[in-house]
Amino acid sequence: PQGQKGELGPEGPRGPEGPSGPDGQSGSEGLRGPQGQKGEPGPEGPIGSTGPEGPSGSEGLSGPQGQKGEPGPEGPSGPEGPSGPEGPSGQKGSLGRPGSDGVDGEPGLHGPRGRRGETGITGPPGLTGLPGPQGATGDPGLQGLQGPAGDQARAGATYTRWGHHNCPMTADVVYFGRIGGANPSEKGGGSNAQCLPADPEYSAANSTTPKRAYMYGAEYDNSRLLVNHDIPCAVCHVNRSTTYMIPAKMTCASGWTLEYHGYLMTSLGYQSKLEYICVDKSLRNNNRRSKIDKGLLLYPVEAKCQSLPCPPYNATMEMTCALCTK
Repeated sequence: PQGQKGELGPEGPRGPEGPSGPDGQSGSEGLRGPQGQKGEPGPEGPIGSTGPEGPSGSEGLSGPQGQKGEPGPEGPSGPEGPSGPEGPSGQKGSLGRPGSDGVDGEPGLHGPRGRRGETGITGPPGLTGLPGPQGATGDPGLQGLQGPAGDQARAGATYTRWGHHNCPMTADVVYFGRIGGANPSEKGGGSNAQCLPADPEYSAANSTTPKRAYMYGAEYDNSRLLVNHDIPCAVCHVNRSTTYMIPAKMTCASGWTLEYHGYLMTSLGYQSKLEYICVDKSLRNNNRRSKIDKGLLLYPVEAKCQSLPCPPYNATMEMTCALCTK
């Protein structure tokens, strides 16, 4: 027969939290035994820690319902077995005391990225870093502005203006004089004409050299010109650096300055060879007739056809010339 319901025993002390037990193995399905007598309710034991969840067992066969026995004393908590069939609902017990906090769970997954925060205050300047390696050479820069003109230097070039005792307006006179050279009837002597100054200087009063060469004056020797008159000359200086004489022309190339133009002259072919010189077109003279018919004789030059193309050259006209600087 069913016994009377006993009274609730006093609340036992709270025991220490035990360690989590290992996962139990799934047991084999056992036979359902007879239902034991219902024992007396024992005192409330301490709340144990939550053990790992065991595997779900298979549903057993329903055995015959045994007689309801007396409640026996509450035994120690064994490992959690497989879930059995749902029994009949018991009577509602009294409300127990709240349990202690459970163990912290595992960290959850990272949430979505938050919104960008406000820009912080600018920090102080950092320390100066070490110098970097030298960079590649850059492209050349633009040309600078032209500087102020410097003092005019006495650089430039000189030339001789044959047949004139003065220089053009664009040049300075270094000195003036008369043309001299070798006697074409004598062997030896120089092959180039000289512009002798009007005021010669000497280092000794008398010459003691037994053999010597001579310097003669120069004359025009042509019936169409001033025959037997001394020929003047002048040495001129310009601030340009280059000079050249162009034969058979009375003008200079583009970008060059014409100093003077005139007639090409030299000695006769059977006499000693003399360089070609450009004598000014004015054919000036020193108003002095030579008393001795010896000296450097200058003749105008004409083209020799067959060896030169005629035209454009002309065998009956004196060749011109031009003295140019740049």
